[in-house]
Amino acid sequence: MAPSLLPNDHSGYRAPSRFITTHDADGTSKFVPDHVVSPDAPWQEAAPGVFFYIPWGTTSSPAQMTDDADLKAYEAGKVVPNIIVTPNGTNVRIYDFAPGFESAMHRTYSIDYGIVIHGTIEGQMDGGEVRVGKPGDIFIQRGTNHLWRNPSKTEWTRICYFVAAAEPLVIGGKKIEAVKADNSSAVSEDSKL
Repeated sequence: MAPSLLPNDHSGYRAPSRFITTHDADGTSKFVPDHVVSPDAPWQEAAPGVFFYIPWGTTSSPAQMTDDADLKAYEAGKVVPNIIVTPNGTNVRIYDFAPGFESAMHRTYSIDYGIVIHGTIEGQMDGGEVRVGKPGDIFIQRGTNHLWRNPSKTEWTRICYFVAAAEPLVIGGKKIEAVKADNSSAVSEDSKL
């Protein structure tokens, strides 16, 4: 069965499949069978006009792969979709942003590598600076307070983020607090931001 987007995700982009690798008892590389982990991770709605899915995540970094520990943790639900930063771990997430969408300002204790796949996105810092990302561009988000905006009135934007947990940021001896996005369930107060 091919993966599918949620019915109200009108991006027109295809829902990507995931192909996870492992090893057999002799150490030979192979793919995890589809009946163990479906290639079709479920999509979710984070806020009106924002859809996402998490193809994979780990609960530690470096990841623990011996005896498929990372696979078991993922399958046990320890990579929580509604928490942007997996505490002490990593995750990859794909977002579709509707035309005109704008997030609230938010900050997480993480380093995020955001690769623009389709469309255009504006990344704005709390100081007002804006950069415009187009397909192939990469935002390297280092714990700064920021928002995302799709400036198009007609075109959806898709971004793939790799999120790695980071230590709390300290500037001038003062811990900089994480900031929850008001219009997004994708940041949780219990996420150890």
